[in-house]
Amino acid sequence: MSKYSREHYIKNRDRILKYKKRHYRKNRKRILNYHKKYAVKHLLKITASSKARHKYKNIGFCEECSAPTKIKHHDDYTKPLEFRYLCQTHHMRLHANKGLVLASSEGSKG
Repeated sequence: MSKYSREHYIKNRDRILKYKKRHYRKNRKRILNYHKKYAVKHLLKITASSKARHKYKNIGFCEECSAPTKIKHHDDYTKPLEFRYLCQTHHMRLHANKGLVLASSEGSKG
């Protein structure tokens, strides 16, 4: 969390918590369905992240631009020790491209 985010949260804590409660009450069914649908994937993701973090504490180099980085991207969470190092820019770009691919494939189901 950045210094600004932390300060913003401290100043607006009551308002933020009130919003979160209201949002949860309003979207409770949708949130619970989401958690039920992605429970296994979420657990695999946490396990993979934890194993990679504890086994490989060193800094690697981005596979795209060779910049030093600590970000480990898992293509398959069921294989927790198979990952690749990506810098923040290339990691976000990868996820943005996956989102576009998923959005376009969902739209073609007809």
